[in-house]
Amino acid sequence: MDTNKKLIIKIGAIFIGVLLFLTFFSNTIYNFNLPSVVVEYPREGAITRTATGQGVVDFTAKDSYYAKIGGQIELLVAEGEIVAAGGLLYTVTAADTLDEDIINLKLSKAIADKAFAQQGLNDLRAGKSEYDQEIEKARLAMEAARKELADLRLLYEAGAIAQKDLDDQQAAFDSLDIQYQQQSERKQKSRQELEKSVRDLQYQIEEYELALLAGAEGEITVTAARSGIVREISGGVETGAYISPNELVMKIGVSDENLLAVFALPENTDYLNIGDAVTVSIKSRNIYNAPGEITRLIMEDGRLKAAVQFSAAAHVTGGETAELKVHNTSALYQNIIPLSAVRSDTQGEYILYAERVKSSFGYEYYARRADVWLESRDNYNAALWIYSARDRRPVIINSDKAIVEGDMIRIVSGSDLVETR
Repeated sequence: MDTNKKLIIKIGAIFIGVLLFLTFFSNTIYNFNLPSVVVEYPREGAITRTATGQGVVDFTAKDSYYAKIGGQIELLVAEGEIVAAGGLLYTVTAADTLDEDIINLKLSKAIADKAFAQQGLNDLRAGKSEYDQEIEKARLAMEAARKELADLRLLYEAGAIAQKDLDDQQAAFDSLDIQYQQQSERKQKSRQELEKSVRDLQYQIEEYELALLAGAEGEITVTAARSGIVREISGGVETGAYISPNELVMKIGVSDENLLAVFALPENTDYLNIGDAVTVSIKSRNIYNAPGEITRLIMEDGRLKAAVQFSAAAHVTGGETAELKVHNTSALYQNIIPLSAVRSDTQGEYILYAERVKSSFGYEYYARRADVWLESRDNYNAALWIYSARDRRPVIINSDKAIVEGDMIRIVSGSDLVETR
C-alpha cells in the first residue's frame, strides 16, 4: 500500500514537472515568434537639415569696354585670359582723318555747357535756385492759410460763420499744399536732369579728347581698369575687324570682387534666409567648402533658387559648375527620435511605444499608441510633441514584422531597457 502511494506521488510529480516544462517551453517558443522590436527613449537635441544644389559660376562685377572711336581693332588678349590692372587689352586705329578744328569747337562747347549745368546743380543743392524761391513762397502762403483755417474753425465751432466759409478756406489751403508739392517735385526733377547732363557732358568731353588724341597719333590703346579675367569678347570683334564708336568690345570679370552663382534647390528647402552662411565647392578647380552667403532668394516656376556670393583663392574663369551645400540647425527640441519611429494613418502622426505588463510567467511587453505632432524633421530624425506623454517612454524605432497597437512584442538588443538584455 505504501509502495503504491509512493508510486502515485512520484508519477504525479513527474506529470506536473512535464506539464510545467511543456508550458514553459511552449511559452518560450511563442515568445520567439513575437515581433522583435528595438526601442529608444526620446532625447533632447536639435534638427539639422541639409540641401544641395548646382549652379554656374560667374563674376559679381564685370567691367565693360566700348570702342571710344571707330576704326580697325587689334585684340591683345583672348577670352579666359587673366589681365592685371593697367594691362593692354586692344588698340583701335582711326578710320579716317579728323577735323581737329570742329572737334576743338565741340569740346569747348561741351566744357562750357558742363560748367553751366554744374553751376545750376550747385545752386539747387545750396537752396539758391528759382525753384527754392517758389517753394519758400508756397510754404509761407501755406503757413498763413493754415493759421487762418484754424481761426475760422474756432469761429465755426462758436457758430459765428457758416460751413461754406470753412470749406472755402480748406479748399484754398489744399490748393496751396498742391502747389508746394508740385514745386518740390519740379526741383527734384530738375536736379536729376542736371545730374544726368553733367554726366553726359563729361562723357562727351572725354570722347572729344580721345578723338583728338586718335587724330594726332592715329590710334588709341585701351588698358584694363581692374585686374580680372576676360569673360567675353563680343561676336564679330576680332583683330583686323572694323568697329563703330561705342560698340561693345569685351567684358572682364573683376577678380577682386566676389564670385556669384544661382543654385536650384529641392522643393522642401523652406528654411533659408538672405544672409545665411553656406559653402560652395568647384570640383573642377579643386575648391571645396568655400564660404559663401545667400544674397537673394528667387521663386521661379514653383522652385526655389538661391543667389550666392562667395570667394575662392584658386583660379576661376567663370562658367564652371559649382555645388552648393546648405545647413540649418534648429533650436533644441525636447523629444528627438529616429524618423523610422514616426507612423501615420487617417488620424495623423503617431508613435508606438513598449509597455511592460506583469503576467504569470514574468513580464510581457505590448505596443501602445501615442499621438504626436511633428514639429520638425531632417533626413534621419524627427522632433515631436507627444500629446499624452507624462513620462519618458521607450519608443519602438524598428521591428522585424508589421505591428499595430495592442500587439505583444519582444524587445531585442539595441534598446535602452537594460533589464531585458
